[in-house]
Amino acid sequence: MARAKADKADKLAPDAPLAKPTKEKKKRRRKRVKTEIRRLQTGKESTKLLVSCASIERLSREIINKMAPNLQDNLRVEPRALQALQAASEAAITEAFSLANEIAAVCGGRNGPLKRDFLVACRTLPHLNPR
Repeated sequence: MARAKADKADKLAPDAPLAKPTKEKKKRRRKRVKTEIRRLQTGKESTKLLVSCASIERLSREIINKMAPNLQDNLRVEPRALQALQAASEAAITEAFSLANEIAAVCGGRNGPLKRDFLVACRTLPHLNPR
């Protein structure tokens, strides 16, 4: 009977504050991060494309339709051309991100880039200048 009262008291007691992560959890988290980095650097994930093929195809067809509206139905795009467009666009995007990140770290002392860092990066690189 005493045990039943103690169990009841435990259920009625307010919850204790959440405990801080233990060293064991931190080690597991670090190990998980390291294995994720290793997985991305080697194997199929390192060559995996960032943007899906379907979205690149939709965007290219939209641009073609805007530039030549009368050739919409007769115009064909080769898959190799779409792959080349995708590779070039991803290279430009990663170049802009890395330059913006570097600008944020060196000039601003920040860990992540802001919109103004991207604008400076695009002005710096002539092939990314939208004008």
